[in-house]
Amino acid sequence: MNAPKLVTILIVMVSFVLLFAVSVSAQEVKTVTVAGILEKAKCPLTEEQAKKLKEFKPGGDRSGFRAVYELFDEKQTTALKEALGSSPGRNGGPERPRNLFFTVIFENSGCPFTEDQITKMKELPTGKEGFEKMREVFTEKQNAIMDEMFNR
Repeated sequence: MNAPKLVTILIVMVSFVLLFAVSVSAQEVKTVTVAGILEKAKCPLTEEQAKKLKEFKPGGDRSGFRAVYELFDEKQTTALKEALGSSPGRNGGPERPRNLFFTVIFENSGCPFTEDQITKMKELPTGKEGFEKMREVFTEKQNAIMDEMFNR
């Protein structure tokens, strides 16, 4: 084979490799954030809400859970339910956005849910059975956060 043909073949091969690499990198994983959900629904977070969400740290009692769920107005809550799914309220309370608490915790920890994870989470049953199966959907880092939160 002569040199010009070899150079042409090499250039074509390199071009295909670069094209493939660009294609793969363009398929970035889309993450789900509370702010993103609400922006898309045209009912964005207020500065105060954003500040409270960013400062949120899970604590000892259920008041932390309540504080997160009570932070949003009706339109925002509806948008969050549409994006995340909904769960029955505790003790006969109203439905609430499903896994909102974990969405906030993981987002604040720098490892937000992906769209794929949210889709899988919405398919899981609610309650204790679904809670255990969620661990299969979480990433290694998300599971480590869960272990730390629940002292496992």
